[in-house]
Amino acid sequence: MAGLDKKNYIFHDLKGETLIKTPGVINGQGFAMWNLQDCNVYILDHTAQVQVDDCINCNIVIGPCKGSVFFRDCTDCSVHVASRQIRTRDVKNMKFAVYCPTQPSIEASTHCSFSCWRVAYPGLTAHFQAAELDPATNTWDKVFDFHAGQELDDGAPHSMIDYDAPLEWVEIPVEGSDSPCENPVARGDGAMYGSTEWQAGAPQLGDSEADMLGDPAFGSIALEVPSAEDTTPFFDDAPQAPAFSPGQGDEAFDLDGGEVESPNVVSPSVAVEEGPTAQARKMVEIRAALDEAA
Repeated sequence: MAGLDKKNYIFHDLKGETLIKTPGVINGQGFAMWNLQDCNVYILDHTAQVQVDDCINCNIVIGPCKGSVFFRDCTDCSVHVASRQIRTRDVKNMKFAVYCPTQPSIEASTHCSFSCWRVAYPGLTAHFQAAELDPATNTWDKVFDFHAGQELDDGAPHSMIDYDAPLEWVEIPVEGSDSPCENPVARGDGAMYGSTEWQAGAPQLGDSEADMLGDPAFGSIALEVPSAEDTTPFFDDAPQAPAFSPGQGDEAFDLDGGEVESPNVVSPSVAVEEGPTAQARKMVEIRAALDEAA
């Protein structure tokens, strides 16, 4: 492992930064982030597993993960995540837009809302294939609560399924790439990518950053491909996520050593737009009625 640069596979101890890993940089290895505040984080690649600890008021996008994405001790974050398993423990006030072919699972967590994955970026379909994920199987609204029926945080609700979440696609074109944005996963109302368009004139990041943090629809962002970066795999033996029960899976990556700079920090503009919200709930009601009739 000598000569490998661990900082290419971690973000930590940063505030108010935009942090990016573009397609091909992680390339199926593991990733970890911790102690981030007021940051915009974009993991636009496929990974083996991802650990997210102690993040506050962040916007986070995590592309297809072959194993498990685990959130611990995070608060007030908006997250788009695609993973075989999604787990939380001791998180509060979190908004998740999810692709997950198994039940997203929460443990000792409160005020967590779940909506459907809506991200589109170049190469996303290939990343789903590399992570061995079937885009047609998404159980984002089948949340399993390890503490169902138990009072947490003075009776705070544990989770909710947000059928009224914004339906706009979250487009992330990568500058320097000739490939268009793509998304093979159906939206919460059953629509595929390309069925809606963005309006011009949406607010830009910097106009009102504080208002945008916490919004699950981050908008449209153009990211630059790094001119040079060490992409040597570090987590070449990252374990696959096993079946789990409450309390398992606490082992973090071995990420000791060295000061870590802020790699790939840029200041792009992010367009945010609200849109129709009742269509997803109506579609679910229609489908439920059809199931009953059958």
